[in-house]
Amino acid sequence: MTSGAAVQVGERPLDSPAADAVDTPAGGASRRITLVISALGIGGAERVMAALANRWAEAGWHVTIVTFSSPGDPTFFVLDDRVTQRQLNLFAGSRNRIEGVLKNVRRVRSLRRAIAATRPDVVLAFLDRTNVLTLLATVRHPWPVVVSERSAPHAGPGRGWGLLRSLSYRRARRIVVQTSAARQALPSAIAPLIEVIPNPVLAPRETETTERPAERAAASGAPVVALGRFVRDKGFDLLIEAFAKVAATRPDARLVIWGDGPERAALEARRHELGLDEAVAMPGTTRTPEDALRRASLFVLSSRVEGFPNGLLEAMSHGVPAVAFDCRHGPAEIVRDGTDGILVPAEDVDALAAAIGLVLDDDDRRAEMGRRATEVRERFSFERIGPLWDGLIAEVLAESSRRRAPGAVASS
Repeated sequence: MTSGAAVQVGERPLDSPAADAVDTPAGGASRRITLVISALGIGGAERVMAALANRWAEAGWHVTIVTFSSPGDPTFFVLDDRVTQRQLNLFAGSRNRIEGVLKNVRRVRSLRRAIAATRPDVVLAFLDRTNVLTLLATVRHPWPVVVSERSAPHAGPGRGWGLLRSLSYRRARRIVVQTSAARQALPSAIAPLIEVIPNPVLAPRETETTERPAERAAASGAPVVALGRFVRDKGFDLLIEAFAKVAATRPDARLVIWGDGPERAALEARRHELGLDEAVAMPGTTRTPEDALRRASLFVLSSRVEGFPNGLLEAMSHGVPAVAFDCRHGPAEIVRDGTDGILVPAEDVDALAAAIGLVLDDDDRRAEMGRRATEVRERFSFERIGPLWDGLIAEVLAESSRRRAPGAVASS
């Protein structure tokens, strides 16, 4: 097994004056913040953005979320009634490169108009391509822009987008990543702009959860659970391969993979080939993952690449021990190997199967890991992570005020 080092929450001091609380500028005027993301469907980035929007709306800020989705497209996560959403109806894909370029020019123009209409004090964008488009849309405008990488930067958004990212990110006032390893993956030229802010635990804080590990240890047939979008990065094909090895000697073992996506047909076909139709369920997406996690004996993260996995955080917050690939980036900064879970070499199917079997076969070990897993509720609580974002935004606004002050030197 590999060893993991838990991340210190953020690299911004938690006791700094700027990070004490959500505030408003002097004189009582409300801040105006515009958030930009491609869509607000299911996903970790979307969930964190919705949580931040709600936090700032509750504090009295004017919050607008701009997306490229179509009017009427559903929002997966609940937004505060005071959050305004503007949907630009520009989410459609492209048939070729030329059409793609033209559509992105249109997105930039529409995004510029949408942002201008909100009269923001600051703009915050999530996800690499959306970050690039937002930075292009704000050229020659005074709005300070903060962008956030929500996946593994080393994987990159593609060659052309990667070049645009390296050029446009120099215009950002801050670049937020979720792990120290992600910071190292970005070009050294923009290192002074980078801040590390992990994802928060957004699961309900329930006292009953502390009793769940012991119940799961004694329960018979409690399933192994995984969740995420059915795409190659999530590695569910590797998980199904590993679970075939687990089930070969444990006929009562069950795996439930929550989620959906373009790889569903391939995953179902492989499940059938391995004779796991009864042992592996893929029931689709759920709006209440906490219900599935409370019934789990173990959570497995089989990702080939990650940012800072929300599913892993949420599972552990409910007292579920974890087995995870030690992929770039995130798992090793959440799981304390041997304490609240087990880390195994990335994409090593045999090691994953062995670790799953080890935890399933040892009730006492599983229960103790589950008890320690709940400590993520304090390590990554929204009460700690939220103020890091507040402090970052406050610093950017203060810098912008100084730049606009009489006699200040203008900058791009």
